[in-house]
Amino acid sequence: MTQRIVSLLCIPAAPLRVGVVLFLLICVAPAWSQDDIESPETYPGVWYRILIDGNGDYIEGSGDGLGWYYYPDSDVWRMWFYNGPYDPDRKGYLDYHVYTKAVNPRAMTNVVAHFGWTTSAWSQLNRSGPPMPADMPNATSEALYMSKSRIYSVEGIVAGTAETNRSCSIDDYNPEWVCIEFYARNAYIYRGAFHECMPKQAQLGACCNRQTGYCYLSSDADCPASMDWLGAGSTCSQCTQAGAAGADFGDAPDQSYLTLRASDGARHSIVPGVFLGSSVDNESDGQPNATATGDDNNGADEDGVVFSSTLQVGGEATIDVVASTDGYLNAWVDFDGDGRFDDREDTIFVDRTLTRGVNRLSFRVPAIAVPGWTFSRFRFNTRGLLDSFGPADDGEVEDHRIQIVASHDPKKISGAARLTWSQPPSPVTDGQSYAFQAGGATSALHLHEVAADDWQPVEGQPLTGIHWWSTFDGWAESYLPSDLPLAFHIGIWTNVSDPEPSNLNTFAHPGTLVWETYCTNWTWAISGNESSADKSQPGQTCFLFSHMLSQDRWFEIGKAGSTKSEAGSPVYWLSIAALYDPAGAGPAHAWTWKIRSTASGAAGVSVKTIVPPSERLSWPPTLGAQWETGDRVDDRPSNPTDMAFQLTTFVPLEFEIRASAEAKPGEAVDHGLLAVLAADWLNIVR
Repeated sequence: MTQRIVSLLCIPAAPLRVGVVLFLLICVAPAWSQDDIESPETYPGVWYRILIDGNGDYIEGSGDGLGWYYYPDSDVWRMWFYNGPYDPDRKGYLDYHVYTKAVNPRAMTNVVAHFGWTTSAWSQLNRSGPPMPADMPNATSEALYMSKSRIYSVEGIVAGTAETNRSCSIDDYNPEWVCIEFYARNAYIYRGAFHECMPKQAQLGACCNRQTGYCYLSSDADCPASMDWLGAGSTCSQCTQAGAAGADFGDAPDQSYLTLRASDGARHSIVPGVFLGSSVDNESDGQPNATATGDDNNGADEDGVVFSSTLQVGGEATIDVVASTDGYLNAWVDFDGDGRFDDREDTIFVDRTLTRGVNRLSFRVPAIAVPGWTFSRFRFNTRGLLDSFGPADDGEVEDHRIQIVASHDPKKISGAARLTWSQPPSPVTDGQSYAFQAGGATSALHLHEVAADDWQPVEGQPLTGIHWWSTFDGWAESYLPSDLPLAFHIGIWTNVSDPEPSNLNTFAHPGTLVWETYCTNWTWAISGNESSADKSQPGQTCFLFSHMLSQDRWFEIGKAGSTKSEAGSPVYWLSIAALYDPAGAGPAHAWTWKIRSTASGAAGVSVKTIVPPSERLSWPPTLGAQWETGDRVDDRPSNPTDMAFQLTTFVPLEFEIRASAEAKPGEAVDHGLLAVLAADWLNIVR
């Protein structure tokens, strides 16, 4: 802890001057401490505190300044402090401390903090107070009457707290009024500041960030290690970029987004004072990776663009873009997920003008947007006229990996489910419902063999649950073996009908994979045992696995192409395959999918080779893969079988109430499979 004697009212020293008021201020060590105590006595005369809710509305606040005022055009809250008379013969020094935590720890927090000071133009008006909202209704008047400097920003879920401080020297004069300002959502902010005025002294020099151009005058001791002190008497005009070849590149995957220099990737020559956010990185080439974070070398490079809303298909999205100076923004989002920014629909901004500071922008997410993870590119410069690739004379490029989500209609769901397709295993006899005919199909990705069977969805009944019967080779215990699959790959394919039904060598089979998921969370229950040749011993245990789908993963008719059956309903194929650790020795009790006597549609088949959607990946099947070769699943020659599985759909609340009302006295209402399963949860981490 250090002590500093400063004057809150910056009055030039003079032997006969009266009314000089000095305050003893204790300066707490500033760097990222986590002192959660509100202590106004630590910052006498310059304490502040404000709480803002998730909509940006004021909850409460206090402080030693003139109170909190909202400036609508900038969407910020400011508290002003008197700093003494305007004096062109002296300089001002500001040191602000900001401590942030969330009002609601479970919600997103967004804070952009600045400190500011009045210009000489304001002081020349001889007003009795600082510029109020009516004095600065727009960006033009703000630029005339005040200057400001960024302290830091916070965006995301703030599980704990964050604190920092920033200092700044106003070299040309001592400002009359100084302020702290916040653009904030769901934020609880407090701390204080130090103000000091001092003579203009020759031992001061430029404290310079050569890459960004940020600079102020200070002593060598007051210039932080992350910046360069250019020596006594130096000026900020000497703060220039180190090295003429410095440039900023993007970091989205290079394959089609054009990031590397060899691909004529997006790149900007670094010019001091022209960048997004608080800094810019210097790279010799693009740094592409799967999350678009390859060039974030100093932890703050990618802070110029903040997504302040969810990107929902067909909805309006908002972003905050922080510019170091006035300029132009060009931006793209790969809405259709094709790995390129060249579609007209991917362009969201063309030469959009930005002013210095935070710019709140909005754009429309088109109806053709594909839900899932994708990439965006933002390019800022002072000339505009930029494409998503190629060079620029100044500015910065920021690439971001973002998520697009689908909108869903609300559903009144009771929690029950009912069957929409049912193919349970075949019992040995009608009187033995828990003794099943033996037999299963091998289906595992590492063996390049996937089993599948056909089914017909019902219009208006989305597929919300998948349930399949299984055995494990040689396993007859009442619990699962330890060498379980890491996951199950579940896919839905279009249908290819049997071209020659009378020909035993031809058969219907899957067409194109149109939906898939990797199931790592499932429930299971024991459903019985297979019959055994040794009547004194039970056969292999038969387990029923269940996997419920979130609404964004439901499969509904019309989401993909299909082939009509004779009855006019679409026909699809369900595939389920085990995923084992490819580095392991192989399971001692391999999973198999239970088979049953053929009861409906085509027989089960295997998928052994595919026509891949791209040359890079021939296995396992991915979206767009097409069946090429496979066999019919037989339990013996010329005796085709089906796979044992059931599919469920949700029961709307109004349907359940109606069914209950229509039930006869003493008649039970069938809530489907899930109402009768006694399931234990088994969470498998892939």
